[in-house]
Amino acid sequence: MQPPQSGTHPWRFFQWLCCSGGCGHGAGVAGHADQWLRHSACFLLRCVRAQALAGPVTAHGCARPVAIAGRNARQSPRRLYDVAVSQPPLPPKFCFVKTPWWDDVEPEAREAYEAFVAHMGDSVEVVQLPDIVKQVSPWLVKVNEIELGVCLQKEWLHHREQLSEPLRARIEKSMTMSATDYLIAKDRMFHVMNAFDEYFATYDAILCPAALGTAPKGLTSTGNPIMQTVWSFAGLPSVNLPLLTLSNGLPLGVQAVGSYQNDARLLRSSRWLVSEFIKRNMA
Repeated sequence: MQPPQSGTHPWRFFQWLCCSGGCGHGAGVAGHADQWLRHSACFLLRCVRAQALAGPVTAHGCARPVAIAGRNARQSPRRLYDVAVSQPPLPPKFCFVKTPWWDDVEPEAREAYEAFVAHMGDSVEVVQLPDIVKQVSPWLVKVNEIELGVCLQKEWLHHREQLSEPLRARIEKSMTMSATDYLIAKDRMFHVMNAFDEYFATYDAILCPAALGTAPKGLTSTGNPIMQTVWSFAGLPSVNLPLLTLSNGLPLGVQAVGSYQNDARLLRSSRWLVSEFIKRNMA
């Protein structure tokens, strides 16, 4: 099948892409301390089994083309689970990044994150993110909006009246975006992912704020997801560790991010971090 012309309607483009071979884009996961991490390891095992015939497993359970994932040898589900629940051979090293949106974090939350870094001592170092992360947000919007429209095309065509007004507006917007813009944004994913190789050569995981503050009141919004933007776009695994509590009594998460396709190592390092944090609190 011949590729579509530049500016082709995104849904037409996706029909070509699906026939030619392609990959979707996943979302991150979150949970609650050590017990949650054990459940996550079990979830990882199920995801790996489910994807065994589809290809190498990404950070979020999607299959990536073998050519892209070639640098990562496929491991058995049992091996991934064993690593996730094992003790690290050496104490893990972490770096903490404030991200370009640090000034948007609520003042009390900023103080809590800074206190956490000081509390963990030599286990956590503060570093800067690469400049490319500042350009991620518009790329992620293009990918998310077009793929949203594609995933919901059946509902749009046959059950449009049952969709909410905001969702209908997003789907309509996705129809105005070109396939060329989508391909450019998708191409940038691997540039962003590769920008973190040097970080993971030194650190077992990257730590950063999980949110700008605690959860907002009510059910109208889940809050600003900006702190997940970079990791979701790069396809890196991430977990939200609810280690902190603010004055309103609500939990505040520390987000841990691992290298590409290293979900098991991230879960192992996160379990160690939770345990070490608790030990230091009790000392």
